[in-house]
Amino acid sequence: MAKVPGVALVGAVKDSSGRSGIAIRRGDQSYVVDPGDGRLLEESKGISKATPEAPSVAGWRATYLEQGPAETAPAPTPTHAGPRPAKG
Repeated sequence: MAKVPGVALVGAVKDSSGRSGIAIRRGDQSYVVDPGDGRLLEESKGISKATPEAPSVAGWRATYLEQGPAETAPAPTPTHAGPRPAKG
């Protein structure tokens, strides 16, 4: 992954659950992968350490604690919260 143009190898880190991994970054998106088997442990976007010049921290993070085949498909979630059009 670190050989992809625009991707930088950050180095050894711990994810938010304390697991050791290797971090890579592309723009404001970061990935932590397991160095043993390449599994994605965590990904984040827009998260940075606060500094006096930029005291606020914004973004999102997803930590993957378990991976494997699914027994069933996830239940669909509604994508439209507004009223339904009248049938006519």
